[in-house]
Amino acid sequence: MVFIDTSILVEYILNGPNADFAEMVLSGSSTSVTSTIVYRESLGALAMAFGRQRFGIKGIHSLRKFIRKNGWAPFKPVIDALDGLIDESGIVVLQDSPQTNALRTIMEKYHLMPSDAQIVLTCQAYGIEKIATFDSDFKRVDFLKTLGV
Repeated sequence: MVFIDTSILVEYILNGPNADFAEMVLSGSSTSVTSTIVYRESLGALAMAFGRQRFGIKGIHSLRKFIRKNGWAPFKPVIDALDGLIDESGIVVLQDSPQTNALRTIMEKYHLMPSDAQIVLTCQAYGIEKIATFDSDFKRVDFLKTLGV
């Protein structure tokens, strides 16, 4: 089982420089899983990239202002791309582990930001030992084998 991180999904959809590796992971024979936090992070990253390109959005504050005024309809292409990729790749979206005390422990032990610590905690809760990511912060987690960095 391989946990698919935000960076893999976004890289593939945006056809970034590491899209070939992302495609290899996504089409691999291992069972692929991700979590609700990765889905949310991916939506945010894709909305930001799409918004910069199509609407001249400069940063998170202008993205929020744009969405407040226009809703999510202008971002339908990237939402559809993310949902389609998850469906076509057979990625199972797991619920994040709700253990807040353990989250703090993971953050402190591995020096991670809260979202990354949540991913680690979810991997731990489901017994996942491999993560496909371009985020080198996950290399500090002793029980995860990183693929991609």
